[in-house]
Amino acid sequence: MGGANLDLRQAELEGPDVTITVLSVMGGANLIVPEGVDVDLTGFSIMGGRGYRRGRQSLPPGAPVVRVRAFSIMGGVSVVTKR
Repeated sequence: MGGANLDLRQAELEGPDVTITVLSVMGGANLIVPEGVDVDLTGFSIMGGRGYRRGRQSLPPGAPVVRVRAFSIMGGVSVVTKR
């Protein structure tokens, strides 16, 4: 019954593939990823939603991937690409 904001723009990824699992119940989570990083958003939502807004910059070959597994009940998860 609350929220979370996670900004990954200053994060140093240890590998080319990182997985984040988000569980929200009657709340929400907002994730910000830097440009040049691909996002794979999966999961399910009941009485809520999840969304991903990709940036304008095209992805370089071999771009790192952040896999977001989002599960929400009466809440939502959003992933946004920003500079």
